[in-house]
Amino acid sequence: MYLCNQFFKEENTMKQYSLIIGFTFISLVATAQKLSFDKTEHNFQQIKETDGEVSCEFSYENRTKSTIYLMTVENSNRTSIRLKWSTDTIQPKEKGSFSVTLQPRNLSGLFEHTVIAKTMENGVEYSYPLNIKAVIEPRPRTKEEIYGMMEGNLRYKTNSLRYTMNPTSVIIDTFGIYNVYGETMTFSYGMLPQSIQILSMPEKLAPKEEGKIVFKYSAAAKNDWGNVWDKVTIVTSDTNRPQKSLYITGEIFDDFDSWTPEQKANAPKASFDNIEYLFGTATEGDEVTHTYIITNTGKSTLHIRKLKQSCGCTVVNPEKNDLEPEESTGIKAVFRTYGKTGKQMRTIDVITNDPSQPKITLKITGNLNPKPVTTE
Repeated sequence: MYLCNQFFKEENTMKQYSLIIGFTFISLVATAQKLSFDKTEHNFQQIKETDGEVSCEFSYENRTKSTIYLMTVENSNRTSIRLKWSTDTIQPKEKGSFSVTLQPRNLSGLFEHTVIAKTMENGVEYSYPLNIKAVIEPRPRTKEEIYGMMEGNLRYKTNSLRYTMNPTSVIIDTFGIYNVYGETMTFSYGMLPQSIQILSMPEKLAPKEEGKIVFKYSAAAKNDWGNVWDKVTIVTSDTNRPQKSLYITGEIFDDFDSWTPEQKANAPKASFDNIEYLFGTATEGDEVTHTYIITNTGKSTLHIRKLKQSCGCTVVNPEKNDLEPEESTGIKAVFRTYGKTGKQMRTIDVITNDPSQPKITLKITGNLNPKPVTTE
C-alpha cells in the first residue's frame, strides 16, 4: 500500500513538472514572436529591362505586447532598389508593410539583393533580412553601345586587346569597327610590326556599316619577354583623325603549361633579399642606388629573362643571367632624381623562368625634398 501511494505521488509530481515545463515553453515561444513577416523573400522571376520598375510588398504584424520601433532599413543598392514603409512606430497587433521597388535599368542576368530592417524591441535590437531576386532580360543594345569607343568617325568595340602568352603563342583575333561617318570610309594600312599580320580588313564601309579587322600576332616574331606593346596604324578617308590606332599588348612568359611533372618538381625559384628599397628622404638631384640580391633557391637553372625599369630609373645588368641552385647575383638600380620632388616610387620588373612567380616587381620608394635655392 505504501509503495502504491508513493507511486501515485511521484506520478502527480511528474505531471506538475510537465505542466510547468509546457507553460514555460509556451511563454518562451510567445515572447520569441517578435515582428512577424508574411515572407522574407520575393522572386520577381523573369522580367525585362524595357518593362521598367516592378514592385512587391512584405507585410508584417507586431505580435508582441510592446511597441516596436523601426530604426533603419539598410540598403546598399540605392540605384536599383527603392524602399517605402508605412510607419516607424509599430503598436501591438498593428499591421503594416514594406514596399520594395526594383529599377532594372542597366541590369541583366541574375539579380539578388538583401535589405535589412533593424528594429528595437523591449530594448533589444533585431535584424530582419528581406531578399529580392529576379532574372533580368536586358534591352537590345544600340550600335553605339556595342561599339563604345570612338576615334574620329569610326567606332570600336575596343581599340586595345591584351593577352598572356608564351614564346611560341600565335593569336588570331578581331577588332570590330562601325562607320558613323556621313559617307563611305575607306581603309588601308602601312608598315606593320614584325609580330603582326593583317589577315583581313574591309576596303571600305558604307555609313552605319559594321566591319572586322582580323589579325595574327606571333610571339616568336616579337622575340621578347614580359610586357610587350605594339601599335597598328590604320589609314582611313575620315576627315576627322584619318589615322586610327589599334593596340595589341600582353605579357610573354615561359610555357609552364607544357612542363612535365618532373620539371615542375625540380623548378628553379627566384628569391630576393628584399623587393622594396626605402631610401627615406633625399634631395632633388641626388642619385639613389641600391643593389638587390637574387638567389636561385630552386632545383634547376634559373634564367633571368629580362629586366624592365620604369621611367627615371636605370638598371645595371647582372653579372650572370643564369643561376645554378644556391647561386646568387646582384641587380643594381639607379634612380636619377633630377626635377622630381615629393613622394617617389620606381619599379623594376624581373622576368625569370620561375613558374611560381615569373614576374617579380622590385620597388624603390622614398621622399625627395626640393633642391635648396642658392643666392649669390
